[in-house]
Amino acid sequence: MKKLLALALTLALLLCSMAIPAAAEEPVTIKWLHKAWNASSLMDNFWDAYWVKHLEEKFNVKIDFMGITPSDDYNAIVNLTIADQNNWPDIMFWNWDNYPGGVAAAIEDGLVQPLNATDNWEEMMPTFSALLKENAYIRRALTLDNGAVTGACHVEQDIARNAYSGYGIRTDWLRRVGKEVPTTIDELYDALVAFKEQDANGNGDATDEIPMTEFKEYFLFQQLSGAWGIVWNSMQIDPETGKVNYWATVNGGENFKEFAETMHQWYAEGLIDAEFSTQDRDSYVVKNLNDRIGFTFMYPEETTSIPAQMKDINPEAEFVGMNLLKGKYDAAYSSNVDMVKWAASEQLNVVTTAAGDKTDLILQMLDYMYSDEFTDILAWGEEGVSFEYDENGVPHYTQAMYNEDGTLNSALLNTYALGGRGQWPRFMNYEWVKLTASNDQVRDTMDKYANVDTTLLLPPLTIPADVSSDYTAIMSEVQTATIETFVQVVLGTKDVSELDKLQDILKGMNIGRAIEIHQAAYDTYANK
Repeated sequence: MKKLLALALTLALLLCSMAIPAAAEEPVTIKWLHKAWNASSLMDNFWDAYWVKHLEEKFNVKIDFMGITPSDDYNAIVNLTIADQNNWPDIMFWNWDNYPGGVAAAIEDGLVQPLNATDNWEEMMPTFSALLKENAYIRRALTLDNGAVTGACHVEQDIARNAYSGYGIRTDWLRRVGKEVPTTIDELYDALVAFKEQDANGNGDATDEIPMTEFKEYFLFQQLSGAWGIVWNSMQIDPETGKVNYWATVNGGENFKEFAETMHQWYAEGLIDAEFSTQDRDSYVVKNLNDRIGFTFMYPEETTSIPAQMKDINPEAEFVGMNLLKGKYDAAYSSNVDMVKWAASEQLNVVTTAAGDKTDLILQMLDYMYSDEFTDILAWGEEGVSFEYDENGVPHYTQAMYNEDGTLNSALLNTYALGGRGQWPRFMNYEWVKLTASNDQVRDTMDKYANVDTTLLLPPLTIPADVSSDYTAIMSEVQTATIETFVQVVLGTKDVSELDKLQDILKGMNIGRAIEIHQAAYDTYANK
């Protein structure tokens, strides 16, 4: 009887213990200082989105984004935070080029701890550490000379995502003047002459066409410079020597001179918009919509959006994106430096020394943000709610994410996903960019803009602190003088002979020293 009573008591106690759940472990608070933005009209703050809540639940953390609002002066907040050592966050996002001496100095000053500061960091960050081993571009971008891994940022799965823009040309104009889509600078010139001399837009007036337009940011000239083997206003690889050089001094300055002289000739012949150096982008768009522009700088979506807005004026209006043009060399050289920027290495999320015993947890969370699972969450949101996978495993948004007119409801979508926004530890998803494009023509244009030769482009480099001031001072003068001379020669307000004089001016500004500094930085980068 006593045994039965004892057994009954034991069972009762066991059942009682099973009925009372163990106290849930309190979430760990992680302070993350990050720039804010107006994410969605349906949320008070960006951290109310599903992707943040998912992170918090998965790692049992409460992420305190410190109440930053889009209207705050973020740089001022960061500087004040750094000055108050007792209030350092655990993670801090910033453009660390703004810190005196960069992120390397922030590590030396005891503010930032490298991600690989602990022996077990690869166990905490298996995905991220493998990425650094597999992709030399990303490893070099995020690793200092002493091997310290600086921080986490957005990185590219496919560098083609950075081909944001390129050429656009009116194919209906080309048909009217009997020309094909140009593939070389000479073919472009022939097309522009035909646009000017014939009634390319078909309105009965052969004098209202502007064959080629540009605006005061010179985005089109930037694209065109590659046809002469030069990278607009930048240090680059000299195609003649394989060494670092400045675009205006490549090949002894001959390539720059030929480019400027050609653009001057085109301008003098009326092939380039007379207002190119003063007009803003809005003026350029108005001219496009008024059926006056034949060849121009263009974003992929504009190849269809601009003609759609022109239907009342010219229902046959048609733009097409173009591949880069060949010119002096038999290569479609890109002058878009983002085409070798695999990692946004200046826009880092760093772990501060204030993280203390939370460091391992933070490393695990940052590592997860690079996983396939979270990459899809950041791009698409919550599976079964904002997106689904098709039979081939390709994600797509659910019908609930669309407005009645068939367009994406971005305000609703942003309550789930981060979309294409950078500045976070993440993979940027080129397939997401293509799948969310409005149509196949836009996707085809993206592929054309990405099909380039990046041989001349230098990756983002760190100039050593002991020479950075000298380098910056030299380049500030050099770049200003070079652009001013180029534009004035094109306009004809300076004679083309000024291009030869520019070489002596740049030498006097000590461009040779700046090239030496950049070459040394590139050599260090290549040897990492």
